[in-house]
Amino acid sequence: MIFDAIVVGLGAMGSAALYQLSKQTPHVLGLDQFSPPHTLGSTHGETRITRQAIGEGAHFVPLALRSYQIWRELEQQTGEHLLTITGGLFVGQTASYQPMHNKPGWLRTTIEAAETFGIAHRMLDTVALRREFPQFNFRTNDIGYYEKEAGFLNPERCISTQLDQAQKNGASVRTNERMLAFESKGAILTVRTDQATYQTRKLILTTGSWITELLRKTLTMTFFGCTGRYYTGLLFRITIISIHLIGSLYLF
Repeated sequence: MIFDAIVVGLGAMGSAALYQLSKQTPHVLGLDQFSPPHTLGSTHGETRITRQAIGEGAHFVPLALRSYQIWRELEQQTGEHLLTITGGLFVGQTASYQPMHNKPGWLRTTIEAAETFGIAHRMLDTVALRREFPQFNFRTNDIGYYEKEAGFLNPERCISTQLDQAQKNGASVRTNERMLAFESKGAILTVRTDQATYQTRKLILTTGSWITELLRKTLTMTFFGCTGRYYTGLLFRITIISIHLIGSLYLF
């Protein structure tokens, strides 16, 4: 059998990719060297913050807004509780270029993104911050950005739910199976694991910090370099590490 796509790494990105692919075709396979959700990646535990206005870059906002829709759709389909809205307060100096997640001017970009996309929020000056949040010790000239729809997700439940739904749609999932290598011949990629060999038209690698180890013995490493710096934050980690496209190979 030739799969339409194989997704390697079934954490936040991989489980979401497999679920979305399974709605288009049942001929998709998800592989993970462990048994997700697990504690050997970046998406374990009980909570991950999520928000709509993204200080890492306004280009992420449409993804964030869409993610809220997907979580609610999944909750409606399954009865699982995935997204909890708490409201979120982000504080900084008015003219500060203090970086966060390696992004200078993070708070300013957050505010601009909210204004551009019409995201519900309130701005609080230092007086308002001290009145509404007396438990914190604010500095002079601090300002606050309060986003009504910010909240948190349960990452492990999100992964399990998406994998369950993908399998209900006909996707195949194989866990505790490690990819060893892949090669491309024409339009088909051959993926070799420690248990089997598969063929696919598309290969999507969503392995996070495991990427260099995963590709260490793969000839494809000679064709591109993987960035050592990656970011795992943001709307239950919809942030993309880096994207390289080589024929039918995608890396996230």
